[in-house]
Parts: sequence; C-alpha cells; structure tokens
Amino acid sequence: MYAENIFHVGPAGHAIRLKLIHNYIAFANVASWCEGFALAAREGLDMDKVIGIISAAGGKSGMMDLYGEATLKRDFTPLMSLANAQKDVRYYAEWLEQAGLPGFMAESVHQTYALASIMGFEDESCTAVIKAYEKLTGVEARLPVASEE
Repeated sequence: MYAENIFHVGPAGHAIRLKLIHNYIAFANVASWCEGFALAAREGLDMDKVIGIISAAGGKSGMMDLYGEATLKRDFTPLMSLANAQKDVRYYAEWLEQAGLPGFMAESVHQTYALASIMGFEDESCTAVIKAYEKLTGVEARLPVASEE
C-alpha cells in the first residue's frame, strides 16, 4: 500500500500545494534538529540524553520519531533523499515569493539543504544535512556505540 490515509483537500491543485507546505514544515524540522544535534555534539553533550529529552518534550515530532535515532546511529538510507527535500523546499520558497510573502525561514532551510547537496550528500537521506554541520564543526553527532561485553 502506498498511502495509509487518503484525504480530499479541495479542488485540483490543492493537494500539491498542501504537499509542499507539509514537506517544507517536515524538512525545516529535520534541518532544525540536525543543527541542534551538531551543536550538542560540538559542545560535548550526552547524545543519548539529547535525543531522549528532545523526543519527550516540545521538540518531539513525527520526523524525529522517524529519523532522529537513525540519524545519530549514522543511518542515512534515503526514505526521502536530500535532493528531493531540497527541491520541495525550493519550490515552496518560490511559491512564497510568487504569493508576495516573505520567506526568510524557507530560504534559510533551502540554503541549508543546498549546502549539504553541494557538499555531496544529495543522494543520502534528507537527514544527511547533519553531515554539512559536522563538516563545519569538525565533530560527528552520534549515539555512543554500545561496547561488546
């Protein structure tokens, strides 16, 4: 099955518009917690506690539930590629401009994905945006590897 839920959202064209709004919000969320994870790792925070607390508090999201732990376990298998995320966010930012609305956040999110794409991560998961931050910080954001006993 491709989709679990089917929604009627209005006349022709509304579904694609809603898809772009949804994807922008989802990818902005991913970019946001990737940035936060990178800062936490750079500052030496316990990454188990970082993801545990964020996942249980106000930063909790469907995208974090789907990708958060996998990102910190270094699994960048693309359910949604970074290139596709960048494309959708770019379309959303262009749509805002055409609608005459400011797109400060959309442009920031788009440029974050563009940078990660330029750095060579476009075929990986949308969460590979964290790798761009890691290159900038020089620190990998990851959960501790369980020791074998």
